[in-house]
Order: sequence, then structure tokens, then C-alpha cells
Amino acid sequence: MTGLVRKTILLSAAGLMAAGAVWAAVPSPATSNLPTGINVVGYLNPPDPRGIFTYVIRDAQQDPMPDALVEIDFSLCTDIRLCTTNSTTVPPGGTTACPGSKIWRGTTGNGTNAPVGQISFTLVGGGNGAGPARLVAACATVIVNSQPFPDLIVSAFDHNGAGGVNAPDLSVFGSDFVAQLGGIYRGRSDYDKSGEVRAPDLSLFGRAFVDAVIGGFGSVLSCVDCP
Repeated sequence: MTGLVRKTILLSAAGLMAAGAVWAAVPSPATSNLPTGINVVGYLNPPDPRGIFTYVIRDAQQDPMPDALVEIDFSLCTDIRLCTTNSTTVPPGGTTACPGSKIWRGTTGNGTNAPVGQISFTLVGGGNGAGPARLVAACATVIVNSQPFPDLIVSAFDHNGAGGVNAPDLSVFGSDFVAQLGGIYRGRSDYDKSGEVRAPDLSLFGRAFVDAVIGGFGSVLSCVDCP
């Protein structure tokens, strides 16, 4: 009987360890470092650094997860366009699939190509000009190794996707700013991801505008590949 009890205890312990290992392998939004949104940007070469965002993916035990697949679907971001070129990722290899889909995919670092569990990226793109703003605020859906992560607000400095950040983009931002005063939220101009288009967003857009138009760097050029 003692041997049977010992065997049962050992098997139970092994089962618990195996279950813990499986649980630990699941990405956890609660323990990961996540952006609240993404600013797609123009480029000169390299892309405008205002567009850099980072994920650090961890499991429930707070261990960073190497080679985790991060997928961001922009299909509901109807006022945003993405590029397949000029965007960057660290570690390298992140791609935007378009036309046909608006899904960006990248893999977290494994310690040799980037810090374990971390991926940083900049997405080049723009907006639909003075076209209709989307109805969905946090329009980008996120999946990490088949696990849902929080949706993201997506905005663009280059609103019309032509000529970099310039006067037409200022006009679109101005209309979004005024719309917010009337209680209408347009996430395409919410650069600080506060849920409102307000003075800090004006400041962020203003800097991008001055840098591109006067300084000649940042979001100087447009690249719109995806519908």
C-alpha cells in the first residue's frame, strides 16, 4: 500500500508539473508589456521614429517568451493604409501582408536576434485623406500564439498618404480636433491614445508637421501599398 501511495503522489506531482509547464507556455496579456496603440508614420530613411512601438511577451509566470508570433490585424482600420516597404522590425523579419489582407506579423526575440520576448516595430503608412473616419475606436486586433491580446487604437500622421506630412494632413487633423469638441471621437488623430483628440495630440502632430515640412526629416515621404 505504501508503494502504491508513493507512486500515486509521484504521478500527481508529475501531472502538476506538466500542467504548470503548459500553462507557463501561454502568452499572458496581464504580465506582458503592451502598447495601447500604434502610430503609422511616413519615412525618409529610416521610417519616422515616432512610429516605434514595442511588445514584451511573457507567460503567466512572467517569463519572457522567445519566438512568440505576434499578429496584428488592421482590417477594421478602414481609415488607415499600411505599406509593405520601409517598415522595420527588431528582430528583423516582420511583414505586412497586403493586398488581400492587412495583417502584420512578427516574432519576438530569442536572445540572439533581440532581447528574449521582445519585438519593436515601425509601420509605414497613412490615412484615407478626407475620407470617412472609421467607426471602431480600437480597430486593430492582436493575437499572440493564438491568444487574444487587447485591441489597439491606430492613428496616422500622414492622413492622406501622399507627400508625407503636409498641409492637407493638417486640415484633416484640424477637422478631427474640432469634431472632438462636439463629442465625436476619431481615433486616426489620437496620437497619445487617450481616447480623445485634444491638445497633446495637437502638439504631437505639430512636431511631426514641422519636422517634415521645415526640418526635412521624419515623415517626409509617403508609401501606400495596401488599400
